[in-house]
Amino acid sequence: MISSSVPPWLPERPECERQRSGHRVGRQSSPALDSLLELGPEPAKQHVGRVLAPVLDAWRKNPRIATGALRGLARERRPQVAAEVLGCIRDGQIEVNEFHVAAAVSACEKGCAWALALGLLWDMSTLLVAPALFSCSAAISACEKGGQWLFALYLFQCLPELSVRPDVVTCNAAISACARAGTWRCAHSLLASALSGCMGTDVISCNAAMSACAKHGRWKFAITLLGSMAGLSLVPNVISRGAAASACETTGQWLCALALFASMGSLQVRPNAVSCNAAVSACRKGSDWRPALSLLASIAEFLLVPDIVGCSVAAMTCAEGSRWQLAFALLGPLPELHVTPDV
Repeated sequence: MISSSVPPWLPERPECERQRSGHRVGRQSSPALDSLLELGPEPAKQHVGRVLAPVLDAWRKNPRIATGALRGLARERRPQVAAEVLGCIRDGQIEVNEFHVAAAVSACEKGCAWALALGLLWDMSTLLVAPALFSCSAAISACEKGGQWLFALYLFQCLPELSVRPDVVTCNAAISACARAGTWRCAHSLLASALSGCMGTDVISCNAAMSACAKHGRWKFAITLLGSMAGLSLVPNVISRGAAASACETTGQWLCALALFASMGSLQVRPNAVSCNAAVSACRKGSDWRPALSLLASIAEFLLVPDIVGCSVAAMTCAEGSRWQLAFALLGPLPELHVTPDV
């Protein structure tokens, strides 16, 4: 029997800070799906069973109908309901296939129920259903969204034992999990494994690895990785350069941050507020107010409007450099830019 419980080595209930959506996505629905959604995010098993009783015969004849219902629950981020539906399918002596499990794990990924996702993968062995790449990728993504990078990394490393060959999407999920936790060594190790193997990499892989570097101020690694993207036939985007600039900002490497920001124009990459703020903040940590002002003035060339973060950091930079008049001049026009000054 499939249950909504989790393996013994996981906590009883999944933890997630992200809100689960209670709004309909607006896609094709069915009476059974509508009734399941009306039960709420964590219904009792007997309530799910009563809803499914009239449709189990149809699902037995056509398992794709069950897959459609589970995918609908995934769209609505109802992982607990999806797990209960899987249990009812098995109790109704309907063969559970890999598409059913994949849809349920996808619901866990979208609903940020990482422990439940791992529990469903754990149950697949008792169902004699071989884990599929999509199911494993979704479970790794669920761990990433739940901040459980160790579980994500462990599952990724177990894929060969499960006879699952990882692809670039799976690798990206594992790298992103490490990046979210700031474990830059693990992120780089995964990226190196992908490059040496046959998984391949893309811009997302490199961006995630550079984001991990940014959290620990490993700006040299970030810059090196950014420079190596061309050799991988990858074109850095604004997120790539923003991540590298953030790595420079962490350690006050304002010259590198400014160079990255300036290079965006020549490479036809339009900077965003994140990359601009990172460069301004790097100038502050470098105790140099002049490039901070110059940078803030130049963002108009990119049709950007200064936000409260950039203006505040630039103002603090001027104040710390005993340039109080410039600091007040920066904060003065904020209401005209529809930016509300904070404390």
